[in-house]
Amino acid sequence: MATSVGSVEIGLLEPRGSRTAQTVALCIHGKAHRAEVVWEWIEMAPPLRERGAAVICPNLHSCPRTTPAQACDEDVLAALRDLVRWAQDRYGAIPIAIYGKSWGGARAVELAAAEGASLQGLALACPSNKFADLEGKLLAVSCPVLLLWAQDDDVIPFQYHRVFLAHLKRRQAGKLRTLLEVLEAGGHRVSPFLEPGSRSRDKLLTWAELSGFLQAQTSSATNDSED
Repeated sequence: MATSVGSVEIGLLEPRGSRTAQTVALCIHGKAHRAEVVWEWIEMAPPLRERGAAVICPNLHSCPRTTPAQACDEDVLAALRDLVRWAQDRYGAIPIAIYGKSWGGARAVELAAAEGASLQGLALACPSNKFADLEGKLLAVSCPVLLLWAQDDDVIPFQYHRVFLAHLKRRQAGKLRTLLEVLEAGGHRVSPFLEPGSRSRDKLLTWAELSGFLQAQTSSATNDSED
């Protein structure tokens, strides 16, 4: 797919048959160029397709200006915003949820902060804290956030979840729009959060709907308090 900073390869899985997409899941990978990292979120695609979601997984290593090991944050953000515009042109005004893991989690925060109310939900699996103005960007995220972390993560230690939670809960209605899912063992991977029957899997697969519900509930509560 063409973006303003170069061509980015994407994996695209849409609802089967003639079904119209009801939601979009844009999934951003971690920093490593290994296939099992680049396409790590693909494990969610089959059940999401059954729920009527179009799943977009960009390979940011495929574009020299967005390759994680050498890209500047501004170029990655530009490419991701172009992907959001492309999804909106392709699918119309349907909810978009962003998923990001590790390095991709940091990029997902920056994208959500830049896009504002145009996004419905943000899901972060063990996100990196290595980006400029972390506090300001987390406070600028207006949509509900699902934060997932494993206590045995040896790449981005579990203790960093406190930093994310502290800022996310300071947002307007942030305490009601910020959810945390913790695994005792899972390492620095997405797949443990998708184990069949787990609470984290249910939240990930229903996040577009659940975040929409949280948006509506907190907006209603805010309006009632102002009356």
